[in-house]
Amino acid sequence: MSLTLLVVLTGLLVLAVSACGALLFFAREDQHREALEESIQTGLNQPASLHPVVNHDVCMSSGACVDACPERVLGIIDGITRMVKAGECIGHGRCHDACPTRAISLVFGTAERGVDIPLLRAGYETNVDGIYIIGELGGMGLIRNAMRQGMQVVSSIQALLERPDVDLDDAEDAVDVVIVGGGPAGIACAIKCVEAGLSFELLEQYALGGSVMHYPRRKLVFTEAIKLPVVGRFGKTEMLKEELVAEFERVVLAAKIDLREGHRVTAVRGAAGRFTVECDVGGEARSYRSRAVVLAVGRRGTPRKLECKGEDLPHVVYRLQDAEQYRHRKVLVVGGGDSAVEAAVSLAQVAGTEVHLSYRGDAFYRVKKRNRADLDAAVERGRVRLHLETTVTEVGKDFVVLRAKGGRPERLAIDDVIVNIGGVLPTAFLEAMGVRVETKRGEKVDLGESNAKRIAERITARLSNASARLSGGASRRTTGRASGARRRPTAKTRRPDPLTTTEDLTPFEDSDDKALPAARRSPLPPAETTNDELRPLLETDDRTEPGSSTGG
Repeated sequence: MSLTLLVVLTGLLVLAVSACGALLFFAREDQHREALEESIQTGLNQPASLHPVVNHDVCMSSGACVDACPERVLGIIDGITRMVKAGECIGHGRCHDACPTRAISLVFGTAERGVDIPLLRAGYETNVDGIYIIGELGGMGLIRNAMRQGMQVVSSIQALLERPDVDLDDAEDAVDVVIVGGGPAGIACAIKCVEAGLSFELLEQYALGGSVMHYPRRKLVFTEAIKLPVVGRFGKTEMLKEELVAEFERVVLAAKIDLREGHRVTAVRGAAGRFTVECDVGGEARSYRSRAVVLAVGRRGTPRKLECKGEDLPHVVYRLQDAEQYRHRKVLVVGGGDSAVEAAVSLAQVAGTEVHLSYRGDAFYRVKKRNRADLDAAVERGRVRLHLETTVTEVGKDFVVLRAKGGRPERLAIDDVIVNIGGVLPTAFLEAMGVRVETKRGEKVDLGESNAKRIAERITARLSNASARLSGGASRRTTGRASGARRRPTAKTRRPDPLTTTEDLTPFEDSDDKALPAARRSPLPPAETTNDELRPLLETDDRTEPGSSTGG
């Protein structure tokens, strides 16, 4: 084959590859454009909670964030990275970690929709020393993220117990920490305490699993596997409610954790090192003494009510447990989130049940794609009747009154009402113990450096150290061989390659979860606490004395 023919064939091959790449790029951009247009048309272009904001002055549109997002929320249109499915963002934060130019910030809320968040310092500590908040109450509602926070907060508690300025309660019945909430975050925190040797009490006002127990029967739960200390691997990508609860039971039994169910915490009093946690247990008062308190209670412990006449009638309930009990009845579901849609779809599958769904919005902004598809199918079959842009103004014994936006009231014959409009942030409960709450309207959340950047910096440092070590070692070995004073290292005596040492480069699940020998275990001070994916919302030295009045 002549050189000229080889050059021509190579050029044609390069052109063909370039053309295929261009076609794939434009096809992908068309998909992103269609996704954005669909989101706007269906009203799903508003994020519900934690979500990314892209700084286009820094973004290089590499697509790393697009590929990293498991929900396919981001896309590239006209060379600009933007949210194309904002309503499906659930705050993974992986786009932030994957961005090579640090152009992505994660924020809570928007200018139009604020989100109330407790003020947190480093290590998930509130403005009150010794009181920590993890999980959904602090803004991170994903099961895997909540469990990570539950494990990470233990380092902060250990640091608190080592502080010389903290007067620790040495009473026989005092424990190191009281964990309030038996959901994913609280369970993970308790397991980490078992590994760390900390004494604790785990309190839950309902039953094991916390708010998970309120999910409808056979609800599909999306999560990710995570490695827990003591008990090993937990969970999988998709689980039914019953499977998730069974997994909770397994790890609690394996770690020998004594969960105190039916304990509703009513107040937390005292200061760091000397707290008293007061509970209502079946109408009887009970208290626990602890040196630290972790709040993992979620944001929906107190359901939000309708705020209308008849909201306290006995046939008005705030969760669906078994759809079968509503067979041959007329049911109104109120709400626009996944819980409301799932309840309506479950009821529609019961023969003889007449299902109505009322929502004050014009579209279902916070509903997963699968749930929207199920609802659309039920509506198309006539099994669910939608009442969009309506509010409930009155509930009677056998009727409800709906008022449409700008329209006349409509009276419906209804036997039962199921309200799924979220929960009320326990602001009064938090402020009573001195914890400050603030409203986030798009403010940046500090998640620290990305995993990729940290690992790259570690590799660079190890390369530099290895280069220096090798250059110095070569000189020493030459001298040693000449003098006969040193031998060349053999396969048995050679030190491990510094680039493959797992001491610094292993991920969270393989390093931070492993128990260190007692002689080596030493808690980090709060300012040095490291979190691989999640960092506290705000780092500040603004400390408020427990019991003092604070603003929200």
